[in-house]
Amino acid sequence: MKVAIKVIKTETPYKVLDISGAPGDALSNHKVNEGALLLMRAGSIIYKENDKMKTLSAGDSYDIPANVFHNVTCTTKAKFFIIMTDQTKMKFKKDEG
Repeated sequence: MKVAIKVIKTETPYKVLDISGAPGDALSNHKVNEGALLLMRAGSIIYKENDKMKTLSAGDSYDIPANVFHNVTCTTKAKFFIIMTDQTKMKFKKDEG
């Protein structure tokens, strides 16, 4: 299953994505054209970019680099924010098979 994504609009040049999911839910391979910040609110996820895997839990943060494909899988019921500029775009990797 896919995670739930809700865009939170603010009065600043930033947008916040409020993302939540159940164990096994995922955000498939994608990249952003500008760096972003992931802030864990609850639960835990596995963040994977290239050959690196990192477990993130409530209270953790991670700087997501620009133009690097990555994905996220919830290992428990999880909630996290992604903070990015209003101009940041997400591009999903097409399935190769």
